[in-house]
Amino acid sequence: MKKNSILTVLFVVLALHSFAQEKLLSMDEALQLAVSQNRDIELKEVEVKSALMDYKKTNKVFLPKITLSETGVSTNNPLNSFGILLQQERVTAADFNPDRLNNPDDISNWNTRGAIEMPLFNLDGIYGRKASKEVYNAKIQEAKRLQEFILFEVKQHYYMLSLAKDQQIVLEEAIATVEEAMKVVENNKANGYAKQSDVLQVKVRKLDLQSKLEEAKDGVATVNDYLVFLLRLPENTTIEIEDKLTTITTDVAKIEQEHVSLVRADLMAMNFAVEAQKNMWKMNKSKFAPRINAFGQYDFNDQHIFGTTAQSYLVGVSLSWTIYDGGNQIATSQQAKLNWEKATLNLEKEKSKADIELRKSQRKVVTAKTRIEMAEMAKEEAQESYRILSDRYSVGLEKTLDLLAAETVKSEKELAYLNAVFTYNMAIFHLDLLVQE
Repeated sequence: MKKNSILTVLFVVLALHSFAQEKLLSMDEALQLAVSQNRDIELKEVEVKSALMDYKKTNKVFLPKITLSETGVSTNNPLNSFGILLQQERVTAADFNPDRLNNPDDISNWNTRGAIEMPLFNLDGIYGRKASKEVYNAKIQEAKRLQEFILFEVKQHYYMLSLAKDQQIVLEEAIATVEEAMKVVENNKANGYAKQSDVLQVKVRKLDLQSKLEEAKDGVATVNDYLVFLLRLPENTTIEIEDKLTTITTDVAKIEQEHVSLVRADLMAMNFAVEAQKNMWKMNKSKFAPRINAFGQYDFNDQHIFGTTAQSYLVGVSLSWTIYDGGNQIATSQQAKLNWEKATLNLEKEKSKADIELRKSQRKVVTAKTRIEMAEMAKEEAQESYRILSDRYSVGLEKTLDLLAAETVKSEKELAYLNAVFTYNMAIFHLDLLVQE
């Protein structure tokens, strides 16, 4: 029974391993996958298409409405019966007999009608159409900005994954060093050259590194899963990084730029939204103007369905004008104006806020660059110190615990340097996002 259980577990493990996928991915490939497969980008594209359909609905402001209908009735109502006779062009002198007028026989009529309604002047509809167009333009810019943000997230998590894997390598190397030190200190203890406390200190250091290694592995898995989600890859995909974490460069002009571009996609979207609100206000004001529409219809009336015995037409023009509706339209117009003013203030606020974020991001880039230089110097000095102590240790001139302390500093400075490079790169990517045009 126990043997069967073990075989079952092994089978499950092998099956899971066989379904796992590894994918070597460069940064450019990751960005291309995000553009073509990211769910948020796809959803925003659907929103853009929906806004376009809303805009196309406003074609009714200029285009006619055409309908066809077939209606059948049967009646012995005196008034309707005589009217049907007139419509069917079948009235005779005998039909004016009072008895027949008052007590008509059952009569049937089939009406085939083609009708058209054509707007001639609809000022509020024109402004409503303009507002819808601005909403559509805003959605286009929102989609563009979302794509820029998703690409920023992909860059961030791509290098975050690279950082996590590099941290894992540093910790594994540190553990290997501590294990070698453990062998030496245990041998020295056996020969009476080391104390039990020395052994325990090495063990504590090893346990500390192992704990950090487990955290690093968890970090790798977490970042990997989110990057898989962003790129819409199969859930069991393990991403292998092709482009390692290195310091990137940026245009000096970006660091010296004083203001964000007013044609940045998110600001453009807000600007279009302001114009949409302005046109909504004009639309509501224009509802005080009259509407003029033309209409026409052509009828066939017959005793039989789809018959064409009697023909007639009707054409006309209508003017409708709402003079007063209890103050509702006045309040609606005033509310629309307030919405426009609110959108304008929001745009001004976001422009000012964007400039503040730009200056903050520029300072972060400068600070992060300085941190890299300092972290690199500290890393090199720690590595050199460890090398010297290691050489002296190999000839018995240094204690194991001193070497262990030097190794601790070295690994910490190596990790600090990796974090500094990552922080600098993220600052550059964020600055690029802010100065997009």
